[in-house]
Amino acid sequence: MSRPIRAWGAVPVRRAVALLLGAALSLAPGAMLGRGAAPRMPGPEPPRNLDPVAVNRDCERCHAEIAREWRGSKHQRAYVDAPFQAALAKEPLPFCRGCHAPEARPARPPPRERAELGVACVTCHVVDGAPLAAPMQAGEDQGARRPVPHPVLRDPRFASAAACGGCHEFTFPDGAARRAPEPMQLTLTEHAASAYAGVPCARCHMPLTGDGPSAHRSHAFASSRDPEAARGALRVEAQRTSPTAARITLRTARVGHAFPTGDLFRRLEVRAEILGDDHAVIASARRFLGRRFAETPGPLGAHARTTVSDDRPGAPALAGRPVVVEFDLGPAAERLPIHYEVVYQRVAHASDGREDEAVIESEVSLIRGSLPRNTP
Repeated sequence: MSRPIRAWGAVPVRRAVALLLGAALSLAPGAMLGRGAAPRMPGPEPPRNLDPVAVNRDCERCHAEIAREWRGSKHQRAYVDAPFQAALAKEPLPFCRGCHAPEARPARPPPRERAELGVACVTCHVVDGAPLAAPMQAGEDQGARRPVPHPVLRDPRFASAAACGGCHEFTFPDGAARRAPEPMQLTLTEHAASAYAGVPCARCHMPLTGDGPSAHRSHAFASSRDPEAARGALRVEAQRTSPTAARITLRTARVGHAFPTGDLFRRLEVRAEILGDDHAVIASARRFLGRRFAETPGPLGAHARTTVSDDRPGAPALAGRPVVVEFDLGPAAERLPIHYEVVYQRVAHASDGREDEAVIESEVSLIRGSLPRNTP
């Protein structure tokens, strides 16, 4: 009969060292699970036989620098983040709570302490009774490792995209209402189809920080909400194709998935405009790039969302082709520059009517420029 995992930090260090003399040596995959078994990778799951708040507190006590990075990250704020709360108010589904507050029961709102954990140390690293970690890197100083009051279960999959897949690729939860599964998020599928398929997610989203024995993967989790990270995800080319028209071409750059990826609320807006001498807008045009859905009847009479188009740069459906946006701004463009801009946006809700009427929750200008007027 299994017993609850106790908070490791509560074990006096002298006892830990005496009882777990070899704890600094990593266990082979499956050593704690039975011969030939492999630990599962992180993902949403029902509450386990442990106190996640207490266990996480002990993780933070020993790994203070990593804890400081995690505190305030998108993972830690997964449930309490205001945009998520606004979306949850519209669709208060257990499915959503299961991903954003995985240390609580999804059927009802989580207790405050578990809500504030969000996706925590315990969520990703404590999955089968021992802290899960990636294998040691080649050349890493084995002598720099300190004894710890618990074993470490190392698995090469934890250093791959598989470690992130449980939370970043899944289908819509309305399976009974549809004839075939429909992806709600498909970041791993996008990654597998990209030129960076062999690069693990952590390489970009958890860059190395610190020096020597303190070097580690950052747990601040770089994301597209970081303006610099977002700007590096696209390559944009603009040209005038006639006295009144412009072409803007978008490709992904240094990113191993479509851009934007993830939830349904993210999109790009491509803008072009002509300004007068007083900077008043004379003519403008815009186009939105993202995933689009239709409500389709399912086998039981219920309706389900089905993807009808996807024109995000890097989307698998494009098979490596760039996205080309054409604008014709009319006669005024013959004598004036065409100004253009590409903006990364997050809208308040994916089903808020027409694209141009969506409520913009936040936006980041990725690139802007001007195409000079045509000269004879």
